[in-house]
Amino acid sequence: MELALNVTNSECRILNAEFDVLRGDCNLVMKLRMLSSDDKLNEIRRLYFAATRDSIAADLAKALDLLKSMASEDERERATVYMEGLAQMRSDWARQLNKQRAKLKTQKSKPKT
Repeated sequence: MELALNVTNSECRILNAEFDVLRGDCNLVMKLRMLSSDDKLNEIRRLYFAATRDSIAADLAKALDLLKSMASEDERERATVYMEGLAQMRSDWARQLNKQRAKLKTQKSKPKT
């Protein structure tokens, strides 16, 4: 992603990519680049390989948004394997979590003798 900033007021600070205006006005110019279909596919692929049990819901939502923004069916077909993989990971991790919760619930409900 390409990002250009033009800060003309010296009283502005940048903290963690967020703008904190201390005093006065800041003139900011941002330039964002549109993603090509290859960039979108690469981002979906990156999300697939970087997904964790904690991030899967957000990763899948972002991948779906990218998939919806693809212009043609051919482009979407190229992302199918990653989308199916993300959905399968979400399903597997949800099943594991449900099993763990059920196991804990049964352990708590057993009377101690």
